[in-house]
Amino acid sequence: KLLSSIASYQNDISIFLNNCIVLSFERQKLLDVRYYVEQLIKISESSPRKAYDRLMCEYYLGLLQELHGKKDSAKLVIAQFKLLGFEEHATELETLENRILRSAKKSVNFI
Repeated sequence: KLLSSIASYQNDISIFLNNCIVLSFERQKLLDVRYYVEQLIKISESSPRKAYDRLMCEYYLGLLQELHGKKDSAKLVIAQFKLLGFEEHATELETLENRILRSAKKSVNFI
């Protein structure tokens, strides 16, 4: 309980969950992605990174939608990062999006 109230601990958990989400996308485990996004949403309530984490959750959910045929869902969040001046981060998100979508096209069992 003591650790969970420390801001840097909350940041570490948030970073960990973001990494779990990316890894789950790369391993094509979409149920795990949804689980970790839900956990990140919960953690973000008390995180100093709340705005960033919430944008990332929207990005991840957008990627899931794109994998199910909805076009440009993640691109809306990428545009928000660009608008805020985070060009480099937006480019990294575009790269991740392209890699995940390419991988999904190659895989028949993207579960």
